[in-house]
Amino acid sequence: MQSLSTISSKFQTVSYPTPPMPTVNTQRMGARCWKLLINQGVPFNDARELAIAITHFLYHKHNPSPEQKQLISRYYQQIKAAELSSLEV
Repeated sequence: MQSLSTISSKFQTVSYPTPPMPTVNTQRMGARCWKLLINQGVPFNDARELAIAITHFLYHKHNPSPEQKQLISRYYQQIKAAELSSLEV
């Protein structure tokens, strides 16, 4: 019979990464974010880029690119009004 310490030394603690959000949920969140930005007066293409940046930041923990940071600075008031201001520059 093996001792408990011998058995426990054979096993290693393995941490697995959290699986990414399903693409469908990310797309829904991006679409919702885009719509909120459009409703705040952000132009179509800028709202799309901001929605991508915000969704990736909030749900995938990706930092925005320098171009996205510029958009965030430019439209910060609209982002705040849309209650998406948890994204900090």
